[in-house]
Amino acid sequence: MLLPTQEKNYFVRAKIINEANGGIYTNVVKGSSDSVGDQDTASYFVGTGSAAAIKTVIPKTGSADLLIQSLIALSIVGTGLGIRKYARGY
Repeated sequence: MLLPTQEKNYFVRAKIINEANGGIYTNVVKGSSDSVGDQDTASYFVGTGSAAAIKTVIPKTGSADLLIQSLIALSIVGTGLGIRKYARGY
């Protein structure tokens, strides 16, 4: 049991002893109190066979074009403010 503001980290280390045990594994963590609850899942892949046959894939996170979208939004806001300043004459 954890009290408010406390945290606990767990690290899991596993060793595959049989190649038939490869696949996708999912870890699910749930936490709750009397009034709120939350859960988090993490999946990982265990490959089997030769090391040359195993391809490591890092999942994509976030937005690849976030910088471009931010620059477009800022230029639209800047243009709008410039037009407003020009229209008001100051």
